[in-house]
Amino acid sequence: MQPKLPQDERYEQRPDGTIRRFRQQTPPAQSTYIPQPPPDEPPRRRKREKHRRRRVWLYVFALIGVAFVAVEIFRYLIVPLLVQLHIWTGGRL
Repeated sequence: MQPKLPQDERYEQRPDGTIRRFRQQTPPAQSTYIPQPPPDEPPRRRKREKHRRRRVWLYVFALIGVAFVAVEIFRYLIVPLLVQLHIWTGGRL
């Protein structure tokens, strides 16, 4: 029984029964780069960089905020759990 061959490609059947597919020649890849003319307007000015002192203060305030959150977590979460554990164990921790 002959194998069914796809119609979209070209095949050749040899006398010994083997089937050979013809390779289609593909054109070489072309670059899609299109050179652009230079812009009419000059490039925008860069943003002024913040002073180092200002950046240091931002880090200081961030650390104060982190410390505040840590204290609140300890105060409202950890301490009540420790108190409850103390009650459950009857003072023997």
